[in-house]
Amino acid sequence: MSTDTAQKTALNNFYAWGIAILPLATSIPPAEYFKIVIIVSFIILIALVTADNKTLRDSGYTPPLPVWGIIIVPVYLWKRANVTGSSKLLIVVWIAAMGLSLAVDSFNHESSISGTACPLVTKIIKESLGADSAQCVKVKVTEKLTDSFYKATASLNNGNDINITIEEKDNMIYVRIPPNYLQRY
Repeated sequence: MSTDTAQKTALNNFYAWGIAILPLATSIPPAEYFKIVIIVSFIILIALVTADNKTLRDSGYTPPLPVWGIIIVPVYLWKRANVTGSSKLLIVVWIAAMGLSLAVDSFNHESSISGTACPLVTKIIKESLGADSAQCVKVKVTEKLTDSFYKATASLNNGNDINITIEEKDNMIYVRIPPNYLQRY
């Protein structure tokens, strides 16, 4: 049986907290920068895990393998908590940050679809009924039927709401307005 006789110094958790909240950074920039944000976040994650490992070593702890922090972050944070004898709070924070990031990304995606669909609704109405026709002021997704197909309501500047469908296909947005609506507005 061996005992750990190495002197432990005060532990700085700055880098570990950075690892825990990093998922939030992916939900801030607009969706069109998603690939760049993922690459930059991955580079930052590698730097944070490397710095945290050095901090743990300098404080007298045997750090978990850095590969855990790069591939499966919660496992790294769990092992880190076990090594340092600290609470699992960083894991909870990482899970909450990841969940919040995914929720924000989903909301941003639907907002982007709605924002793209509204001008298309106006274009369809004007092409069908003439230049003096109503214009779309807002589209609200009411139901996500599949990953690429939505039911929505378009609100027009004449006070009317019309049901539409929105489809994402080949990086394009397609809007369908039932023909009976195009006869009224």
